[in-house]
Amino acid sequence: MFWIFVLALCGATTANVERISGGNLAALNQFPSAVSIQHISRADPSRFIQGHICGGTLVTRSYVLTTGTCVHETHEPNSPLIILNQYRVFAGSVNLLENNMNRIRTPVNITLHPNYIGPPALVNNLALIGVSIMYRT
Repeated sequence: MFWIFVLALCGATTANVERISGGNLAALNQFPSAVSIQHISRADPSRFIQGHICGGTLVTRSYVLTTGTCVHETHEPNSPLIILNQYRVFAGSVNLLENNMNRIRTPVNITLHPNYIGPPALVNNLALIGVSIMYRT
């Protein structure tokens, strides 16, 4: 029985978790308005975790449209809004691990839809995040 287990391990391959099943890699600049909203590591403020929290899209050079649930600390309806200086907005690359400062902005304000209702209803689940410096077009 032991040898069957060893042989099974020898023939096993690891799953490619970096790809969506049936998906394709995006080309650089294919989706220029797509952004990643990321949490900054609390353990080491000088580095960013690989923690994509949620996505959004640039609707102007200084505002990101995202979900209302994205700007809450938890997905609970009455949870507090995120603490802005613990997050960053990342745009302009298909590589989320890149730390090019031209792609990173600090969120400076949040506008939650005035009629937002959180989970489970998710009514008017919209928010705008203003960034510190406008992105170039």
